[in-house]
Amino acid sequence: MRQIAGIKGLYIIAAILILISIPSCQKDNTIKKSFKADSGLQINEIELTENIIEGLPIGVDFEIGVVYIKSILRSKRSFLISIIDIDSLNTAKHVELPAGNYQSPTEYFSPVHVEIIDKKYYVVDQFEKIVVYDKDFNHLYSSMYSQLRFFIDLFEYDNQIFFLVGSKNISKTVRCRVKLYRLIKDKKPIETMNLSPPIDTLSIYNKFTDNRYIVGYFWPSVHGFEKDGCIYYGTGNNKDIVIYNLRSKKKEIYSLSYLKSKKYQDKDAVKLGYHNTDGWEEKHYKRFGEKIIYEAYPHDMYHFGIFDIGSDKIGVAGDVNLDKMKFRLDIINIKSREYKESIWLPIGYGFKNMLSTHYRGLSKGYINVDRGIYIFHDTVGEDFDHVVKVIKFKVK
Repeated sequence: MRQIAGIKGLYIIAAILILISIPSCQKDNTIKKSFKADSGLQINEIELTENIIEGLPIGVDFEIGVVYIKSILRSKRSFLISIIDIDSLNTAKHVELPAGNYQSPTEYFSPVHVEIIDKKYYVVDQFEKIVVYDKDFNHLYSSMYSQLRFFIDLFEYDNQIFFLVGSKNISKTVRCRVKLYRLIKDKKPIETMNLSPPIDTLSIYNKFTDNRYIVGYFWPSVHGFEKDGCIYYGTGNNKDIVIYNLRSKKKEIYSLSYLKSKKYQDKDAVKLGYHNTDGWEEKHYKRFGEKIIYEAYPHDMYHFGIFDIGSDKIGVAGDVNLDKMKFRLDIINIKSREYKESIWLPIGYGFKNMLSTHYRGLSKGYINVDRGIYIFHDTVGEDFDHVVKVIKFKVK
């Protein structure tokens, strides 16, 4: 009996040692650091040239050197997508996508995003589905997916297609979410990960009150993308950027310690709101009897978005100049984890809307500092025509 008891004791000790050696599920693998900016901000002046193309930008591939533009004019039967060479601005190809029932796997309510991965085109239809084509735009399959979102980024990892989605839901509170999905042929995507930004509930916000329609500007939104096997995301009212490594499953939080917070005033929101407006405020009042009121976020802001801007680089929209209607792009080297320099770029229609509570992320700007190109959605002329602006810039 003593021998048996001794053996049981050894088992118990061994079990304790094994439990001690296993990492706790509650252990926080988050690493907190800062992006270095020892010498302060370095602002570089740039020279730029601007070209204008009619339509809406719905995707850019800087490696191939093309921008995907959706025509404003459309027939009842189809949407016209033009594939434009970034350097020559010549049209490489026209593609017609069938308009129709959004519940159809091959018809579109409105195509809003295009990416090409491994010679296959991935087209996102509004908030409804993702449609996949071969290199000649022959339909391969569709994946039905219905969700409001602020951004979407598709990428390949371990020979599978994933997409990152950031949502911004506005009701009594403003909540931001970042989720990762795996695309499945002819089936609904599978949610593989729920990543939360540093701040979840941003503020109480009531849109309707006493015949007034409140539109917020300089409000935080969720931003994110995948780059080289890592997911980057964050919200503008927090100076931390989260970097999640898909391979190691480790999370790093990097503080943009060089940024200074700022609380914007309602007069700033009014100035930005009426910038390049087409008079929708008066039209809304005549139709619904609601006066448009522009209000600023009532708390501190740190930045207005993060961007994938080139090899080993990310960009942060660190400040806004309302007099010149420009935003400051801070360039960070992600290998050295150091702030490098900043440039000022024009505020377009798409960037303006990114700062608004009225926006659902249907267009955005595309920046590549290696090539010196900034492509964005804007409006021009007395009729406020929607256009794509292709700006080429270089440091003086």
